[in-house]
Amino acid sequence: MTQEQITATERGSKWLVEGGLRPTRQRVALATLLVGDGQNRHVTAESLHDATRSCGERVSLATVYNTLRAFCEAGLIREITVDGSKSYFDTNMSDH
Repeated sequence: MTQEQITATERGSKWLVEGGLRPTRQRVALATLLVGDGQNRHVTAESLHDATRSCGERVSLATVYNTLRAFCEAGLIREITVDGSKSYFDTNMSDH
């Protein structure tokens, strides 16, 4: 693992702890993809699932959905529903 990856993983783990969530392997993997580089993201569950698979992580789509809901409940991200059917998850919690 490179220093950049360690830093991204540490950032993801810290983000989870600050939200009061236990940093499980799957949560850390998803958190690292969402906030590991310090940039804000808006993703769908499907796009995040694809990203985890590209990184070699084995996380089911159902787990991605459940984890994103847990992140929302912890106040780490917010869900934005478009046209009543498509959900996006945004790491930028400020009004924008």
